[in-house]
Amino acid sequence: MVFLPGDEFAVASPDTEHLVTAYDLGGRVVRDYGDREEIADRADINTQVNFGHLVADDMGNNYFSFDYLPEPTVRKFDRVGYLAMEIALKTLEFEPAAQAARKAIVRSEETDRTIPSLHRIISAVGVDPQTQELWIAIGTLLMRFDKDGRRLSSFRTYLPNGARLEPAQILVEHDRLLIGADPQGIYEFPKPEKLPQ
Repeated sequence: MVFLPGDEFAVASPDTEHLVTAYDLGGRVVRDYGDREEIADRADINTQVNFGHLVADDMGNNYFSFDYLPEPTVRKFDRVGYLAMEIALKTLEFEPAAQAARKAIVRSEETDRTIPSLHRIISAVGVDPQTQELWIAIGTLLMRFDKDGRRLSSFRTYLPNGARLEPAQILVEHDRLLIGADPQGIYEFPKPEKLPQ
């Protein structure tokens, strides 16, 4: 759930006709928006694929990340629900994992008794409220995108003792990132202007 300008809030649900539903403070539906992804013949698989994170910036733009879609994808909607941008990572870097995820979906479709167990692709997403820079975590890989969806930089996240840090939440502030990882805790990182590729 995220708060929007004009005393509204938005909620993401994989079980509705659209990805996001906006409500007024009285609980009345104001609008719904965002096309669902349908990648299989089975409804339960399509429902799983449409689970995701929802974050918002100060301008009321909201960002929906498909946590289980094989190709890592985040959509940016403006404050009234129009699609403003889509980041779909379909490069060679992500292709092997996407192919493995699609093969798992095909295997689960072949047997109606098999409950699909898709693997989470995007583990966390955060947005800078002022600059609209988007941060996407896939395992320990943390990527930074500008407001137009251009990848600025990326790096791996580790704890000071060298253990892997897989973000579950990302809070972006003016000069720092707060990364939450369960059960490891919450960690603070300075937000540099430029990060190594």
